[in-house]
Amino acid sequence: MTLTNTSQASAVDLVYTINVTGPGINKSTHPLAFHLTPGQTLVRSTTYRVPAATPAGLYTATLNVTVSGAGTGQAVATSTVG
Repeated sequence: MTLTNTSQASAVDLVYTINVTGPGINKSTHPLAFHLTPGQTLVRSTTYRVPAATPAGLYTATLNVTVSGAGTGQAVATSTVG
């Protein structure tokens, strides 16, 4: 994921979480907070291991971002297992 403060004048504080849901699973990261200066970019990646015994079905990863004074945003990715 890449989050960029596109402002050239104001710093922003943001918090993000990632939720993974699917058959028999509902996991969330703890909220992670960052302070981005004007023009700064935050790049992060994450990996979720899928056990061999994972039930077949649709799995969804959702990124939730809250930026102080600017609101919220969301990105969603899905994958089908089995």
